[in-house]
Amino acid sequence: AGDKDWLYVAVDEGTNTIIYKGREILNKQGKLQWQWCPWVFLGTNACAAIAVCQHSTTDFRLWFGYGDTTAYVILSDNPLGDSATRYPTTGSSFLRMSYDYGTDPNWDKLWQSAVIETHRVDSGAITAAAGGETVQLQYRDDTDTTATAIIAAYTTSGVVEINFAAAGVAGTPINNKRVQFELHLASDTNTATPVVTFFQAKGVEKPTTVRIHEATYAIDDSPTQNAEVY
Repeated sequence: AGDKDWLYVAVDEGTNTIIYKGREILNKQGKLQWQWCPWVFLGTNACAAIAVCQHSTTDFRLWFGYGDTTAYVILSDNPLGDSATRYPTTGSSFLRMSYDYGTDPNWDKLWQSAVIETHRVDSGAITAAAGGETVQLQYRDDTDTTATAIIAAYTTSGVVEINFAAAGVAGTPINNKRVQFELHLASDTNTATPVVTFFQAKGVEKPTTVRIHEATYAIDDSPTQNAEVY
C-alpha cells in the first residue's frame, strides 16, 4: 500500500509482524536508496492485507489485517503537531539503522559514546521532559542476531553525550568490525512521545598494519667481494 509520501509494507519476521514505512531518498553520494522505518508493531497478529483509505479530505487511514479482525492507524502530514495522534504505551517503538562498516569492513572499530538530542512532545506541543518518556540505545554487531542495551533508558532533554556500557559496565566501549544501532522510544501515556532529532556515535578505527621490508642487493663480480644489503 502507499500514499503520496510513503510505501507501507507488512513484514512477517518469524514471530512478530511489523508494518514498515519507506521512501526513496537521494543519499550523500548522490545516489537513490530506499529508507525504511518500523512503524506499526502487530505482535503475533497475522496481517495478510493492508490498504490506504481516504475517509474525508483530512482523514486518511492505513487499514490492515490484525489477526482475525482489522485495525487502522491515522495518516497525518504532521503527526507530532497533531493533537489527535496517539502513541503506544506498551513496549517501545524503535528505529533500526543500517550497519556501519567504517572505512574498511575488515578493520576493528572501537565505539565509546553517543551524542543524542531529544525533546518531548505532548498533544502536539513540545513540553518539558517527563519520567514516562524515555530514550534507550541498543546495538548488535558482527554476527549478533538480537540487540543489547548500550545506553540505559533516560529522560534528559536537549543534547547529551553518554558513554557506552558494554556488558552492563559503565564506560566500557564496544569492539567490532560492523555495528547496527537501534533507538528505542517509550512512553507511559498515549498522548506523548520522546523525539530524537540528532544521533551521532563516536569511535575510532584500527587500520590493519602491513610491514614492508625494502632492500637493495649489490653483487660484485670480484671473487673477494660478498653480496651486500643496503
